[in-house]
Amino acid sequence: AGVLYEDAHCMVGVQMQVRPPDARLMVHLRNKTGGQLRSVKLRVPPLPAVATSLVEEMSAVIEAGDTAKVQVAAACMAPFADPPALQLSFLSAGGTTGHAYALKLPVFATTFLTPVAMPAASFTERWAALAGGDREATAVLSKAGATVEDATAQLTAVKIGVVGSTASAVFGAASFRTKTPGKTGEPISVGVLARVDVAPSGAAYRLIVRAQSGGVAMGVKNALAPALGVAAAT
Repeated sequence: AGVLYEDAHCMVGVQMQVRPPDARLMVHLRNKTGGQLRSVKLRVPPLPAVATSLVEEMSAVIEAGDTAKVQVAAACMAPFADPPALQLSFLSAGGTTGHAYALKLPVFATTFLTPVAMPAASFTERWAALAGGDREATAVLSKAGATVEDATAQLTAVKIGVVGSTASAVFGAASFRTKTPGKTGEPISVGVLARVDVAPSGAAYRLIVRAQSGGVAMGVKNALAPALGVAAAT
């Protein structure tokens, strides 16, 4: 995932491996100061929707220029709209200056998607069946040079399978995977449908996400929208 945060004191980087509904994140903390970082603490507060655990504790002391690593395991249990928090704190300047950071792990609803292939006719039928109520989440996004090709690439990047497209829109489908067992004992998964319309001006997108669970629709919309453009309205 790359650099999550950086300032004059530290750099926080994250590498991630995903196999929905599970994800493994390696969090790197580099000491950019000329002295020790002491009392280093890294915490991921628990969430009902995303089960997280530190595989090991972060080193309490990091020498100047060194990097410490800690692995975080995450499992999707239920729909969620916002990524889990990552809390980091340490002392610098010989233990006299405290620092605290409220960050976010790069774990989104789209992290736990797998692409789904289906005929265009099936997409149209399911799309209509999910209309109305709270099963839809939308966003209008400003984007210079908005194109169907760009929208297609963004859907593909988050593992939404492209079902079809027109001169001004692209459609896709995916499955949101959880680790929570359903009535049959099999893990629950939720179907997700997405549509991106390109404005005639070529300067904006309209993103529409539908799912049987409104929480899934909102979570996928929240994660995908920033990649498509700047929110103009919701």
